[in-house]
This record gives sequence, C-alpha cells and structure tokens, in this order.
Amino acid sequence: MSKKVEINIKPLTRVEGEGEVEIVVENGNVKKLQVEITEAPRFFEAFLIGRSYLEVPDFVARICGICPIPYMYSSSRAMEKILEIEIPKEIKD
Repeated sequence: MSKKVEINIKPLTRVEGEGEVEIVVENGNVKKLQVEITEAPRFFEAFLIGRSYLEVPDFVARICGICPIPYMYSSSRAMEKILEIEIPKEIKD
C-alpha cells in the first residue's frame, strides 16, 4: 500500500522576502522538494556594476539593516572562490 504525504508551507517565514516550500513524500521517500522565492527580484547587483570588487562586502552589508554579517560573509566567500584564494588551514582553525 502506497502512502503519500504532501507538505506545503505558505508563506515560508524566517527568510528575507516571501517564499514557499513544497515537499512530497511517497513511501518514506522524498519525491519532490521545491523552494520558491515569490518576491519580485530587487536587482541589488545593479548598484555594483562598475565598482571595484573590494567594495562589494561594504555595499551588500547595507541590503538588510539588521543582519549585515551574512551578506558580508557570503560576498567574501564568493570572491575567494572567484579569485581562487585558498585560506590556509592555520587561519581556518
């Protein structure tokens, strides 16, 4: 006997903006997991065009007035990846 469970979370809370989550489980296996951000894009990338990559962490920190650290951290990590910068183990630890 097959058992199907569907979970829909609308609205998705604790995220910046609006979103939804849909999960479909059949016989104990996840068949579908979909996250949708339903808020219109705000195109923050546009204000970085023509600027130095060194300015990115400071600019993105202002996207959210109460949580600048995640934006600064993720932009720094992206630059490390793009520039192929390897952080030494001694610094990571």
